[in-house]
Amino acid sequence: MEPVKFDKIKNEFVVVKHDEKQKQELCDFAISINAECKKVDFEETIVRIPYTLFIPDYNLRDLNVYEYLEGVICLQDGLKFTYYVNKSKEDKVEIIVKNEYLAEISDKKSENQPLAKKQKTFRHQACDFKDLELTLWFMFNKADIKSLKLEKENDKIIDKNQEDEKDEECLNEPDFVMLKNNTAPKSMKKLSLYDVMSDTKYSDVIFIASNGVEVPSYRCILSKYSKYLADHFEETKLLPVKINAEEFTENTIKAAIEFCNGKNNASTGKEIVIYDFAEKFCFEKLKEICLLNIESQLNLENVYEVIKIAYSKDLDSLKKLCTEIMRENKGNLDPSKLFKLPRKIGDDLNLFTD
Repeated sequence: MEPVKFDKIKNEFVVVKHDEKQKQELCDFAISINAECKKVDFEETIVRIPYTLFIPDYNLRDLNVYEYLEGVICLQDGLKFTYYVNKSKEDKVEIIVKNEYLAEISDKKSENQPLAKKQKTFRHQACDFKDLELTLWFMFNKADIKSLKLEKENDKIIDKNQEDEKDEECLNEPDFVMLKNNTAPKSMKKLSLYDVMSDTKYSDVIFIASNGVEVPSYRCILSKYSKYLADHFEETKLLPVKINAEEFTENTIKAAIEFCNGKNNASTGKEIVIYDFAEKFCFEKLKEICLLNIESQLNLENVYEVIKIAYSKDLDSLKKLCTEIMRENKGNLDPSKLFKLPRKIGDDLNLFTD
């Protein structure tokens, strides 16, 4: 079939008939359009936030059947989820996360998928003879987060008013309660490892901070997280063991020790300096938690500083994330901040040659 030709002078298409008797002729038309495409900014509607829950094996083994631990998962934007680690059987524990915001909670990352049906609780089974390390993904519709936070704030105001009313009622109650049949009150809570280790009266390790302050801790806890320190403790017989940590502040050292004592969110907001401490003294789990928190908080505002850290410490996964964000938002980058980046980073980004 021959293409139809256009006669520019007559301003009409010329159809060549193969058969003069035939009244109709089947034709092919090829039309090209010279159109300019317009870029439209895309904003992701689903927010996915990762969180790694880590509980040492000795915390799990200390639980008796039908006892549980309780904690709080703190995410960005002030979102908090209460979780429980319940000893359901002799060798099994169940992790239960209260879904107070009705998000989708999963232990698997699901990309480009719509939100599934939201459950009031998330449950996960694990064994009690090894460390519990569970990465959870919290997924929200971005438009819902603001309204969810507003609802929670209103609930807090209501709860505060109710607590004030209870306090007024308690003013007329006696200052003591008599227990019948030696039954402990329901409000009594089992001491956690964090509660026990926060009492440093019998500590046997002392870190020397940058300002000369002594920060105490325990060999039995630190050796669980750092093989480097465990070997050092074996070689050192004099107690307490003193460790020079003059590169780090008192608060940095305390935060790292609190993580080892069971406070999972001890590194929040201090990830960079705590990562340096963990790297120097070989706290591998603490390094992983800090790195995951840094990755989860990465955005267009802080990417300029984070990518410098990623290169200085040769963190490949963090380099890749920073590079992806900067390339995807090439049109929104701040030129003044770009030019301040080390030349090596600028060459690897290769932003202006695509």
